[in-house]
Amino acid sequence: MPEVISSEKAKQGRSGVRVFLVLAAGVAFATLAFIWAMFWPTGTP
Repeated sequence: MPEVISSEKAKQGRSGVRVFLVLAAGVAFATLAFIWAMFWPTGTP
């Protein structure tokens, strides 16, 4: 049983890291898109 519990905790930790990476990538992409729109306003209406 301890092995199963530890594996479940490891799975939850990996999913948490994955969610954090996805959020960080989304924030970085939004920041890059905002900077790109600021420096190249021709693409925005």
